[in-house]
Amino acid sequence: MLAKRLAIGSLIIIATISLTTAIVDGGFWESPDDHLQASPLQVSDVAGFTKIGFTANHIVVVNVLPGEEMFSRAEAEQRHPTVGELTLEGSGSPLAENSRHVEAHVYDRATGLPITSIVPTIEVTNRTTGEVFEVNPVRMQDVVTGAPDVHFGDNISISGGSDITVRVSLTDSEEVVVSGRLG
Repeated sequence: MLAKRLAIGSLIIIATISLTTAIVDGGFWESPDDHLQASPLQVSDVAGFTKIGFTANHIVVVNVLPGEEMFSRAEAEQRHPTVGELTLEGSGSPLAENSRHVEAHVYDRATGLPITSIVPTIEVTNRTTGEVFEVNPVRMQDVVTGAPDVHFGDNISISGGSDITVRVSLTDSEEVVVSGRLG
């Protein structure tokens, strides 16, 4: 039974990383010809990173992506978006100049299943400028993927070309720290 849970959990984590990579790489279109009409994205619009960290009890997948439009349930029901985030608890920040979507997916290390009972503290330090951002831990999921993509995060404004550190604290004794460079 434990092996089955670990396998399912591993698949969820792999799917999360694959989905993130495919979206950033422009790998999803509504129809085979949609990519022909899509406007090209600048590298600065998509360059971010995905990192995985481990604590004694949890696996944390940290994504720093281009800003994401966020929708309440009522907005999603009215607008039927095919891209963006559905907010489940809290409200997300609107897109702004240099928006980056900072998110943390938290999984139980024993089962591999997503955890929403722990609301993480997310802090981003821009090592290039010295700025520190407290990221509002809005609980959300992708509007298409749904519940398997449940995570915490928000949009923040941070310039490309920045070296950043993301600190995700789960409890007093459990935290993950990852670093990367934004294009």
